Amino acid sequence: MHTIGRKTSNAGPMRPGTLASVLGLLAGCGAFFAASAPVQSLPLYARQTGQPCATCHTAFPELTPYGRRFKLLGYTAGGTRCRDAALRRPDEAGDVASMKDYLNGSAAGSPEAASNDGRYLPPISFMVIPSFTHTAKAQDPANLSAGVDPNNNWQLQTASVFAGGQIYCDVGAFVQATHDPNAFSPFFLDNTDIRYARQTRIFGLNAIIGATVNNNPTVQDVWNTTPAWGFPQQQSEVTPPPVANSTMIEGAWSGTVVGTSTYMLLDDKVYAEFGYYRSMPSNLMANLGQDPGGDRIDGAAPYWRLAFEKNWDQHSLMFGTFGMMANIYPGNDRTFGSDRVTDWGIDSQYQYIGDVHGLTTKVTYIKEKQNHDATGPLGFMSADNPVDYLSKFKASATYHYEIPPLTGSRIALTGSYFNIVGTADATLYSPNSQTGSPNTAGWIGELAWIPFNRGNLSAWPWFNMRVGLQYTAYTKFDGSTTNIDGAGRKASDNNTLYSYVWTAF
Repeated sequence: MHTIGRKTSNAGPMRPGTLASVLGLLAGCGAFFAASAPVQSLPLYARQTGQPCATCHTAFPELTPYGRRFKLLGYTAGGTRCRDAALRRPDEAGDVASMKDYLNGSAAGSPEAASNDGRYLPPISFMVIPSFTHTAKAQDPANLSAGVDPNNNWQLQTASVFAGGQIYCDVGAFVQATHDPNAFSPFFLDNTDIRYARQTRIFGLNAIIGATVNNNPTVQDVWNTTPAWGFPQQQSEVTPPPVANSTMIEGAWSGTVVGTSTYMLLDDKVYAEFGYYRSMPSNLMANLGQDPGGDRIDGAAPYWRLAFEKNWDQHSLMFGTFGMMANIYPGNDRTFGSDRVTDWGIDSQYQYIGDVHGLTTKVTYIKEKQNHDATGPLGFMSADNPVDYLSKFKASATYHYEIPPLTGSRIALTGSYFNIVGTADATLYSPNSQTGSPNTAGWIGELAWIPFNRGNLSAWPWFNMRVGLQYTAYTKFDGSTTNIDGAGRKASDNNTLYSYVWTAF
């Protein structure tokens, strides 16, 4: 059957641990960095623009209106690589200055900018995320991958290197390569977004027009509601996922496709994007560290994104829709043709960004229709129903508070609700679901500390960190609240305590 799961790494545990151990880790990290001087934020783009992390991020990686503009302009603001100064956008200097002035104290010529100008350093950055996972009840070892304990797992979950920023004139990039010893390849090309963009006028209105080439549907999006950047941006990879925890657009094609699309932002309000995705050739997939043995897109899969955003004072509000349609060869088996999967979503985001207080609310709903024209006849990839449906609803609110004001030490508190509902299909979802249903619901709460959104860390001015403690509580799992596995396990037994230390430098 076609893949409907989010692609995640399965890095093995570092060593066994306990809840007391992880609390000790968090406290130790906090004590070490609290004793250091303040820092001037995100690495690669911060060095290019000379601006602190808080200009582009509320609680990273979520974007502010300025961060969205920076991305839509192709990651080029503040860059100097162009063949002739006369060819640069006439308002480029004004754009950069306005972003620097947004947070006071980081304008060009200030002592901070003069002492921390890193734009001539290589345009690369690094990210490391160690984590700890504890479930309410230990998992069945038979269901776990190699190197994962039934409970209390330490992981070096992610280690990545990034390259990007302005490449030349109006061309820029975001490129991530990730190390995972338990993946198909221990080092693979991860999220990648290469853009050309420039400003112009259309019908007398200001406009940004651009084109993107990327390898993961929605990774190019600039709002915090779409799958690539939606909450939770970080979660455990060793807990048992629901049988159908994700729709196709939520990561099924991550790293295995090439997409091209064009976009326009008109009058800083109306956004439209249209494009297509194709599966990479098998040899290219393998060379980039991706498994070439999974599902493949038959031809081109169209992708669309429409949104309306209004910004006023310290507020912004967005309503939008997005989607994707794909004809899929299940397991790349072409014996019976292809399945057809259609995803469409609606979303909304509200942001208030003050000097001390901030709030971001997000709502996303995705509906998927699965036509099993090829999956049904395949004996080893079968489904009972010729057509299945799957929908996913998510809503979250994040409140962030900076103590004391404008120092960079920020607390972010998030509450989220999720609900997965789908057609009962005993064959499609067996043997995991006793009821043949993918229906799963629950709540997520997260407390995060982001200490260095502004300022200067004398040892390395572009260091940033997010320390998080997250709890997921399931009210339903795979269609049941009790006996979800036929052996008496309850949905609440999968409740998960997860902590991480997310560092970028």
